[in-house]
Amino acid sequence: MLASLPMYERPETRDAHDRFWLLLRHRMVEHGVRAPLALTRPSEDLLSHWRQPDLLFSQTCGHPFRTCLRDQLRLIGTPDYRVDGCPSGYYRSILICRKEDGRQSLSDFNGARLAYNDSLSQSGYVAALHQARVSGTRLDPALETGSHRLSLHAVRTGSADIAAIDAVTWSILESWEDGVDEVRPIGMTDPSPGLPYVTAQHAWDSMLFDAAVDAIEGLSDRDRRVLRLHGLVRITEEEYQQVPAARNLD
Repeated sequence: MLASLPMYERPETRDAHDRFWLLLRHRMVEHGVRAPLALTRPSEDLLSHWRQPDLLFSQTCGHPFRTCLRDQLRLIGTPDYRVDGCPSGYYRSILICRKEDGRQSLSDFNGARLAYNDSLSQSGYVAALHQARVSGTRLDPALETGSHRLSLHAVRTGSADIAAIDAVTWSILESWEDGVDEVRPIGMTDPSPGLPYVTAQHAWDSMLFDAAVDAIEGLSDRDRRVLRLHGLVRITEEEYQQVPAARNLD
Protein backbone atom coordinates (compact mmCIF):
# COMPACT_ATOMS: atom_id res chain seq x y z
CA MET A 1 0.00 0.00 0.00
CA LEU A 2 1.06 3.57 -0.73
CA ALA A 3 0.28 6.77 1.16
CA SER A 4 1.32 10.36 0.47
CA LEU A 5 0.55 13.95 1.41
CA PRO A 6 2.29 15.84 -1.39
CA MET A 7 0.28 19.01 -1.81
CA TYR A 8 1.47 21.29 1.00
CA GLU A 9 4.87 19.77 1.71
CA ARG A 10 8.08 21.71 2.16
CA PRO A 11 11.01 21.18 4.59
CA GLU A 12 9.31 23.14 7.38
CA THR A 13 6.09 21.06 7.19
CA ARG A 14 7.65 17.63 6.63
CA ASP A 15 7.89 16.56 10.28
CA ALA A 16 4.33 17.67 11.01
CA HIS A 17 3.10 15.67 8.01
CA ASP A 18 4.96 12.62 9.31
CA ARG A 19 3.38 12.96 12.75
CA PHE A 20 -0.06 13.40 11.17
CA TRP A 21 0.52 10.23 9.15
CA LEU A 22 1.49 8.28 12.29
CA LEU A 23 -1.79 9.30 13.91
CA LEU A 24 -3.72 8.41 10.78
CA ARG A 25 -1.90 5.11 10.31
CA HIS A 26 -2.63 4.12 13.92
CA ARG A 27 -6.38 4.54 13.30
CA MET A 28 -6.13 2.51 10.08
CA VAL A 29 -4.25 -0.34 11.75
CA GLU A 30 -6.94 -0.47 14.42
CA HIS A 31 -9.37 -1.26 11.59
CA GLY A 32 -7.16 -4.03 10.25
CA VAL A 33 -5.60 -2.07 7.37
CA ARG A 34 -1.99 -2.84 6.53
CA ALA A 35 -1.01 0.79 6.14
CA PRO A 36 2.60 1.67 5.23
CA LEU A 37 4.94 2.75 7.99
CA ALA A 38 5.99 5.92 6.20
CA LEU A 39 4.69 8.33 3.60
CA THR A 40 5.83 8.05 0.00
CA ARG A 41 7.16 11.34 -1.31
CA PRO A 42 6.90 11.32 -5.12
CA SER A 43 9.24 13.95 -6.51
CA GLU A 44 7.58 14.15 -9.93
CA ASP A 45 4.85 12.65 -12.11
CA LEU A 46 2.16 12.87 -9.47
CA LEU A 47 -0.45 11.66 -11.93
CA SER A 48 1.27 8.29 -12.20
CA HIS A 49 1.51 8.12 -8.42
CA TRP A 50 -2.20 8.88 -7.96
CA ARG A 51 -3.05 6.20 -10.54
CA GLN A 52 -1.37 3.41 -8.60
CA PRO A 53 -3.95 0.72 -7.78
CA ASP A 54 -2.49 0.24 -4.28
CA LEU A 55 -2.85 3.91 -3.31
CA LEU A 56 -4.37 3.88 0.16
CA PHE A 57 -4.39 7.57 1.04
CA SER A 58 -3.30 10.75 -0.68
CA GLN A 59 -4.27 14.33 -1.43
CA THR A 60 -4.77 15.63 -4.94
CA CYS A 61 -5.81 18.86 -6.63
CA GLY A 62 -9.49 19.32 -7.42
CA HIS A 63 -8.99 19.75 -11.16
CA PRO A 64 -7.27 16.41 -11.92
CA PHE A 65 -9.61 14.72 -9.43
CA ARG A 66 -12.68 15.77 -11.39
CA THR A 67 -11.12 15.17 -14.82
CA CYS A 68 -8.40 12.61 -15.50
CA LEU A 69 -8.62 10.80 -12.12
CA ARG A 70 -12.38 10.67 -11.62
CA ASP A 71 -12.71 6.99 -12.63
CA GLN A 72 -9.72 5.81 -10.61
CA LEU A 73 -9.96 7.52 -7.22
CA ARG A 74 -12.60 7.66 -4.55
CA LEU A 75 -13.23 10.82 -2.56
CA ILE A 76 -12.54 10.39 1.17
CA GLY A 77 -13.21 13.93 2.33
CA THR A 78 -11.96 17.50 2.04
CA PRO A 79 -9.63 19.04 4.63
CA ASP A 80 -10.72 22.34 6.12
CA TYR A 81 -7.95 24.93 6.25
CA ARG A 82 -10.27 27.76 7.36
CA VAL A 83 -9.42 29.92 4.37
CA ASP A 84 -10.73 33.48 4.84
CA GLY A 85 -13.89 34.21 2.86
CA CYS A 86 -14.56 30.55 2.02
CA PRO A 87 -17.03 27.95 3.28
CA SER A 88 -15.61 25.04 5.26
CA GLY A 89 -13.48 22.85 3.00
CA TYR A 90 -13.30 25.46 0.25
CA TYR A 91 -10.30 27.53 -0.74
CA ARG A 92 -9.30 30.20 -3.25
CA SER A 93 -6.19 31.67 -4.83
CA ILE A 94 -4.36 34.91 -4.13
CA LEU A 95 -3.53 36.87 -7.29
CA ILE A 96 -0.08 38.46 -6.98
CA CYS A 97 2.10 40.88 -8.94
CA ARG A 98 5.45 42.55 -8.30
CA LYS A 99 5.34 45.01 -5.45
CA GLU A 100 6.40 47.92 -7.66
CA ASP A 101 3.88 47.10 -10.43
CA GLY A 102 1.47 50.04 -10.65
CA ARG A 103 -1.54 47.99 -11.72
CA GLN A 104 -4.13 47.66 -8.99
CA SER A 105 -6.67 44.99 -9.98
CA LEU A 106 -7.01 41.99 -12.27
CA SER A 107 -8.79 44.04 -14.91
CA ASP A 108 -5.57 46.09 -15.31
CA PHE A 109 -3.64 42.98 -16.39
CA ASN A 110 -5.21 42.36 -19.79
CA GLY A 111 -2.66 40.45 -21.92
CA ALA A 112 -0.32 40.01 -18.93
CA ARG A 113 2.03 37.03 -18.65
CA LEU A 114 0.72 34.43 -16.21
CA ALA A 115 3.15 32.19 -14.31
CA TYR A 116 1.39 28.97 -13.33
CA ASN A 117 2.51 25.85 -11.53
CA ASP A 118 0.84 23.27 -13.81
CA SER A 119 -1.92 23.26 -16.41
CA LEU A 120 -3.75 20.63 -14.30
CA SER A 121 -3.78 22.94 -11.28
CA GLN A 122 -7.10 24.35 -10.14
CA SER A 123 -5.56 27.09 -7.99
CA GLY A 124 -2.68 28.16 -10.22
CA TYR A 125 -4.14 27.76 -13.71
CA VAL A 126 -7.87 27.06 -14.01
CA ALA A 127 -8.96 29.50 -11.30
CA ALA A 128 -6.72 32.26 -12.67
CA LEU A 129 -8.02 31.96 -16.23
CA HIS A 130 -11.62 31.66 -15.06
CA GLN A 131 -11.31 34.75 -12.85
CA ALA A 132 -9.75 36.66 -15.73
CA ARG A 133 -12.65 35.72 -17.99
CA VAL A 134 -15.18 36.81 -15.34
CA SER A 135 -13.44 40.19 -15.12
CA GLY A 136 -13.33 40.61 -18.89
CA THR A 137 -9.56 40.18 -18.94
CA ARG A 138 -7.34 37.86 -20.94
CA LEU A 139 -4.19 36.42 -19.38
CA ASP A 140 -1.38 34.87 -21.38
CA PRO A 141 -0.33 31.57 -19.70
CA ALA A 142 3.24 32.16 -20.74
CA LEU A 143 5.32 30.34 -18.13
CA GLU A 144 4.79 26.91 -16.52
CA THR A 145 6.98 26.85 -13.42
CA GLY A 146 6.28 23.51 -11.72
CA SER A 147 5.26 24.90 -8.32
CA HIS A 148 3.51 27.82 -6.64
CA ARG A 149 6.81 28.75 -4.99
CA LEU A 150 8.50 29.06 -8.36
CA SER A 151 5.54 31.02 -9.76
CA LEU A 152 6.00 33.52 -6.94
CA HIS A 153 9.67 33.91 -7.86
CA ALA A 154 8.86 34.20 -11.57
CA VAL A 155 6.68 37.21 -10.72
CA ARG A 156 9.22 38.58 -8.25
CA THR A 157 12.03 38.51 -10.84
CA GLY A 158 9.92 39.84 -13.71
CA SER A 159 9.76 36.60 -15.72
CA ALA A 160 5.96 36.90 -15.46
CA ASP A 161 3.52 39.65 -14.54
CA ILE A 162 0.98 37.79 -12.42
CA ALA A 163 0.36 34.45 -10.70
CA ALA A 164 -2.43 32.79 -8.74
CA ILE A 165 -1.21 31.14 -5.53
CA ASP A 166 -3.31 28.67 -3.53
CA ALA A 167 -4.30 30.57 -0.35
CA VAL A 168 -3.02 27.79 1.93
CA THR A 169 0.30 27.74 0.06
CA TRP A 170 0.41 31.55 0.24
CA SER A 171 0.09 31.38 4.02
CA ILE A 172 2.91 28.83 4.15
CA LEU A 173 5.09 30.93 1.83
CA GLU A 174 4.48 34.01 3.98
CA SER A 175 5.90 32.08 6.94
CA TRP A 176 9.03 30.61 5.35
CA GLU A 177 9.81 31.79 1.82
CA ASP A 178 12.31 34.55 1.05
CA GLY A 179 11.10 37.14 -1.44
CA VAL A 180 7.43 37.21 -0.44
CA ASP A 181 7.82 40.86 0.51
CA GLU A 182 8.75 41.65 -3.11
CA VAL A 183 5.26 40.76 -4.41
CA ARG A 184 1.80 41.88 -3.35
CA PRO A 185 -1.79 40.62 -3.64
CA ILE A 186 -4.06 42.38 -6.15
CA GLY A 187 -7.15 40.19 -5.83
CA MET A 188 -8.56 36.73 -5.18
CA THR A 189 -10.29 34.05 -7.19
CA ASP A 190 -13.75 32.73 -6.38
CA PRO A 191 -13.90 29.94 -3.76
CA SER A 192 -13.95 26.34 -4.96
CA PRO A 193 -13.83 22.94 -3.20
CA GLY A 194 -10.44 22.34 -1.61
CA LEU A 195 -7.81 19.70 -2.27
CA PRO A 196 -9.46 16.35 -1.46
CA TYR A 197 -8.13 13.32 0.34
CA VAL A 198 -8.52 10.35 -2.01
CA THR A 199 -8.02 6.59 -2.19
CA ALA A 200 -7.97 3.88 -4.81
CA GLN A 201 -9.37 1.44 -2.21
CA HIS A 202 -13.07 2.08 -2.76
CA ALA A 203 -14.27 -0.25 -0.03
CA TRP A 204 -12.53 1.77 2.70
CA ASP A 205 -13.46 5.39 1.95
CA SER A 206 -15.90 5.71 4.87
CA MET A 207 -13.45 4.18 7.36
CA LEU A 208 -10.66 6.41 6.02
CA PHE A 209 -12.84 9.49 6.55
CA ASP A 210 -13.40 8.57 10.21
CA ALA A 211 -9.70 7.76 10.67
CA ALA A 212 -8.69 11.12 9.22
CA VAL A 213 -11.15 12.99 11.45
CA ASP A 214 -9.65 11.29 14.52
CA ALA A 215 -6.09 11.98 13.36
CA ILE A 216 -6.79 15.66 12.75
CA GLU A 217 -8.36 15.96 16.18
CA GLY A 218 -5.24 14.33 17.64
CA LEU A 219 -2.81 16.85 16.18
CA SER A 220 -0.82 18.96 18.61
CA ASP A 221 -1.54 22.68 18.57
CA ARG A 222 1.87 23.28 17.00
CA ASP A 223 1.36 20.77 14.19
CA ARG A 224 -2.12 22.13 13.55
CA ARG A 225 -0.62 25.61 13.10
CA VAL A 226 2.14 24.33 10.83
CA LEU A 227 -0.26 22.33 8.63
CA ARG A 228 -3.09 24.90 8.81
CA LEU A 229 -5.35 21.86 9.22
CA HIS A 230 -8.53 22.18 11.28
CA GLY A 231 -10.96 19.47 10.24
CA LEU A 232 -12.43 17.29 7.53
CA VAL A 233 -15.72 17.91 5.75
CA ARG A 234 -17.86 16.04 3.26
CA ILE A 235 -18.06 17.83 -0.09
CA THR A 236 -19.82 15.83 -2.78
CA GLU A 237 -18.24 14.83 -6.07
CA GLU A 238 -21.05 16.77 -7.74
CA GLU A 239 -19.78 19.97 -6.12
CA TYR A 240 -16.33 19.33 -7.58
CA GLN A 241 -17.85 18.70 -11.00
CA GLN A 242 -19.65 22.05 -10.92
CA VAL A 243 -16.36 23.99 -10.89
CA PRO A 244 -15.70 25.61 -14.31
CA ALA A 245 -13.54 23.41 -16.53
CA ALA A 246 -10.15 24.35 -17.98
CA ARG A 247 -11.14 23.91 -21.60
CA ASN A 248 -11.65 27.07 -23.62
CA LEU A 249 -10.38 29.31 -20.82
CA ASP A 250 -7.02 30.25 -22.29
